[in-house]
Amino acid sequence: MATRVPAFYSTAAADPTAQAALNDRFLQKASALTADFQREGRWDLRLTEDEVNAWLSVDLPKNHPHLLPPSLQEPRIRIGREELAIACRTVWAGHSAVLWVRVRLQLARTDVLTIHLHKAGIGLLPLSTQSVLRRLEEGLRRAGVDVRREDLDGKPVLTIPLAAKAPDGRRGVHVDAVDVTDGRIFISGTTDKEGG
Repeated sequence: MATRVPAFYSTAAADPTAQAALNDRFLQKASALTADFQREGRWDLRLTEDEVNAWLSVDLPKNHPHLLPPSLQEPRIRIGREELAIACRTVWAGHSAVLWVRVRLQLARTDVLTIHLHKAGIGLLPLSTQSVLRRLEEGLRRAGVDVRREDLDGKPVLTIPLAAKAPDGRRGVHVDAVDVTDGRIFISGTTDKEGG
């Protein structure tokens, strides 16, 4: 039961040529977003599930191998209606297994993202969401993310402040919309005037 792989995880792999092209498209969009941060006004980022999975399979292991702990490998996502499923390979009881979580991302207010953990498991075995949330929080902190654990309607959530400075350090960057639905992620916001 622990070695069962979620359907979306096994279908996220594609041929290397297609993955390389999708990864290039992801990197182009990320580069364009960085340029948008340098200018005053509105910006947005639209990514597909395939582009994110290509980046996770091509660029992440090649250029950012230390971003994930060694115990978590080959991450993949599935973007559903207001829900994100994330899975990765790990070792469980001496066997290769896939750890998965289902979360809902929500912008609580401008510049504050909340992560609601709905379910977690290894294969078909459910895991304690409290334990997984705690480990997710620890992992985000190790990666340098300013994350807080809060209670919302009696349930624990993680909150992440998103306000940042543009790469030039002179402009504030704010996020005012996050939409996760049907294989797509949309994020938008504004960049302040210089010195604003």
